[in-house]
Amino acid sequence: MEELSTVEAQAQFARLIDRARKGEETVITDHGRPGARLSPVEPAEIDGFADWETVWQRMRERANAAGIAPFTDDERKSLRDEGRR
Repeated sequence: MEELSTVEAQAQFARLIDRARKGEETVITDHGRPGARLSPVEPAEIDGFADWETVWQRMRERANAAGIAPFTDDERKSLRDEGRR
């Protein structure tokens, strides 16, 4: 796993996307502390709209594991509808 600062990641974003497509993860740091992770998308997340409920369930599970409050169903639907405009 590669680790880059936010400045380095910004300058190399296209390369980092290529790495993620190949299954590699990158940790992006802010002042030397991990701040974000760029990782490959799971196949279920790109299979189309038929499996969005599974995708949302996985995202909720990840958010819970990370101690992050997940979106409510109303928030999720609002975000979905915004994307359709």
